[in-house]
Amino acid sequence: MNPNKVIILAQFFVLQKNASSDSILADIYEENGKVYIELEVPDLEVDSLVIEKNSMSLIVSGIKKKREKNNATYMVAERIFGYFKKYIDLPFHFKSISKVNYNNGVLEIILERF
Repeated sequence: MNPNKVIILAQFFVLQKNASSDSILADIYEENGKVYIELEVPDLEVDSLVIEKNSMSLIVSGIKKKREKNNATYMVAERIFGYFKKYIDLPFHFKSISKVNYNNGVLEIILERF
């Protein structure tokens, strides 16, 4: 098989790969009695965002949109686009989600503890 065809075929499959829970990175910290969860989700379609909760966990899902490039030939395509679902288990109970912000590719979820 022609090596150039192998590279193009590999790039095609990388571009089609959906985001997984492991591809969404998170920081979780507590400050002033509130818990902050910050998720790296660049190119999030904000209207697709869903946050499900129970007393000790969150499930955050949505769609990371791909920026369309006209007449572009990718040399490397490592970013992952499409539907994602992130499971976040917490070691404590929380009362509610008090605020959700999305700014510069970072989704911030603020929780109220009991």
